[in-house]
Amino acid sequence: MQRGDSDRYQSPDQSLPSLAVASSPDDRHLGLPYCKLQPMSALVRIPDETKAKLDRMAQETQQTRAALIVDAVSALEERWFWKAFHETYENIAQDPRKFDALRVEREHEAGALKDGLE
Repeated sequence: MQRGDSDRYQSPDQSLPSLAVASSPDDRHLGLPYCKLQPMSALVRIPDETKAKLDRMAQETQQTRAALIVDAVSALEERWFWKAFHETYENIAQDPRKFDALRVEREHEAGALKDGLE
């Protein structure tokens, strides 16, 4: 085996692969360096108009573009969740058997609340 950059990570007894690292600080007893992985970024292509909007919003809110994108994805995910939630209840309401089963379930659970709002 030729000596190279990967050899510096070779375990002392040569029994582990040359690029092995400890997965947590507690695994350092294995003689491996500990490497904490950092979050990765991704290149996403967006139209120039959208980038301009994002830049304007970042400047107005004093947030990074990344923070705004994270917030936007979270908001979209929440919107999709509630859309699916309401569609499910609409489907249940259109099926008399499912609606009756839901009504009975809610009646049984109502006694467990005891929050004084009955």
